[in-house]
Amino acid sequence: MNAPTVFVVDNNPEVCSTIRQQIESLYLPVETFLSGNAFLAEYSIYRVGCLLVDLHMPGMDGLELQRRLNECKYRLPVIFMTSRGDIRSAVRAIKGGAMDYLEKPLSIEQLEPMLQKALKLDQKRQQARLKSAAIKARVDNLTPRERQVLNLVVHQQTNKNIARNLGVSIKTVEFHRSRVMQ
Repeated sequence: MNAPTVFVVDNNPEVCSTIRQQIESLYLPVETFLSGNAFLAEYSIYRVGCLLVDLHMPGMDGLELQRRLNECKYRLPVIFMTSRGDIRSAVRAIKGGAMDYLEKPLSIEQLEPMLQKALKLDQKRQQARLKSAAIKARVDNLTPRERQVLNLVVHQQTNKNIARNLGVSIKTVEFHRSRVMQ
């Protein structure tokens, strides 16, 4: 698994450079992008990290980037930053799932605990995604009959009722059930 990374998206190269230096001083991996499109072209759901994004950018702004990530079901923790914030934008960001909303210039003392919290959250989410994918892969390997048995077991049916519903012997149900439980 990759090291948790802070992804910084800001259209101002100087701001990206300054934030990069601040984050690197915390010994955290950081990648910078000058647009939301550049970030989307590089990001993968398999990357663990958090997104520190400018609210106001030409083209795709931070809220649009957040919306696109949400559409793709990427639950990457998002922290917004802006030099000209307003309540309406802050509310939209938080309702969209943002972890926080900061005003520039950023202080590393303010940013560090937020980044640590966001990175830990995404690590937990990644572990859950991997566990879910492993379970799905195992279920996908079941035969159609084993899936039928699984469905009935989940609905708390006894082996006798499952056998009756499927028109098979109890021994057959026990065999399929033991395979499902593996």
